[in-house]
Amino acid sequence: MNFSEKRNKIKDLLLDSGLCEVHYSKAHIPQQLPSAIVSLASRQGFTRLDMSYAEQKYRFELHIVTDDSENADDELIKLIETIDDCLQTKMQFPIDSTDFYDSMLSARNIRVAKFEVIL
Repeated sequence: MNFSEKRNKIKDLLLDSGLCEVHYSKAHIPQQLPSAIVSLASRQGFTRLDMSYAEQKYRFELHIVTDDSENADDELIKLIETIDDCLQTKMQFPIDSTDFYDSMLSARNIRVAKFEVIL
């Protein structure tokens, strides 16, 4: 599976998990929440051939964005659990750890969950 296929597989999984939008740029401002931003963090080659690698692993950073409200953490935990179930079922990849933080998006407060997926 090449890079685009892996990234599209993540996008489809996130949309199936109940997110409204998935974008590939941190500079993009989501119109609907909850949404996700998927960005490439690193690439590593495996199974060395003469001048290249037979297999590439990509590390994606996923940022799940929701409105900051009284129940923002509950909503994020439910979304992360749903996404984790889908990742384990469809890709055999569990979420190891998740970071949570507050931020701003177009002058509104948001809550963000960040985790990594390696494919």
